[in-house]
Amino acid sequence: MGLDEAVTMATHLQLKKVNFELDAQ
Repeated sequence: MGLDEAVTMATHLQLKKVNFELDAQ
């Protein structure tokens, strides 16, 4: 797995977390 893939995965997870928290409000 390349560094770009790791960064992309982390970014997607972070966005999912943020969206989840926004929906919860």
